[in-house]
Amino acid sequence: MIFVHTQHSDNSLEYLRAMTDQMVRLASEPTKVAFNSYEVECPGSMGHGLAIRRALQVIPKFPDHLHVVCDADTMVVAPGWDAALNEFMDAGFDAVGVAYEDRGGFSSGDSDVQTYKGLPTFTWICIKPMPDVPWQDFDPRPVLDSNGNVSHIPQSYGRQQLLQDVGWQMPFFVRDHGLCTAAWRMVRDDDRRVLQGVGEYSEEWHLPDGTPFVVHQRGSRKHRFMSEPHSKPFYDAVNRWTDGQRPVQQAP
Repeated sequence: MIFVHTQHSDNSLEYLRAMTDQMVRLASEPTKVAFNSYEVECPGSMGHGLAIRRALQVIPKFPDHLHVVCDADTMVVAPGWDAALNEFMDAGFDAVGVAYEDRGGFSSGDSDVQTYKGLPTFTWICIKPMPDVPWQDFDPRPVLDSNGNVSHIPQSYGRQQLLQDVGWQMPFFVRDHGLCTAAWRMVRDDDRRVLQGVGEYSEEWHLPDGTPFVVHQRGSRKHRFMSEPHSKPFYDAVNRWTDGQRPVQQAP
């Protein structure tokens, strides 16, 4: 069984419906996918982090489920996505999901202040519960400065300073609990297969074998669902891609 947790605001309910309908439609076992959504009760990244925190606190109540935590404006694009997740977990992974954009990208830029790299993020992550891994204690809330902006850790994280945005403690949680993770790399420009021509603001991730797996519109709190010019091209591209796609054959 896969339990999908997401977040919503009044502006993102149509995004939520599109996301859940797509997951059911492309699942190999749709009756084994369940959903719960948590209302974002305050604006910005703090509200996002609080909603994710509520989702993580549910995980120990369903220890036999896989748990997907994702944004409402993401869309899986791989038929059999649920079977692919089960293959990853059967291969020994504790958590898999999408990575943040590498440094030097469209959104990440080349600043020394960066999100963590090479690990799953709460944009779209699948977690396998383990008795000795307290996901319910993970605090995904960002750290904000006195002006309400996301802060960062002055000390270097690798060769960068760590932006303390939603889920920023993931590297330390993975290290402290010895987790085995896989993070799918974001693809850009000509490597994109689903979102070619849509615009660089949206995001696309592929499995290690090159199979497109999930895409992310971004900006659902600001942009009305299926509005021009931001949302409609994204969902049109998703629908064109998923029509006629074959199930994922293998994952890791």
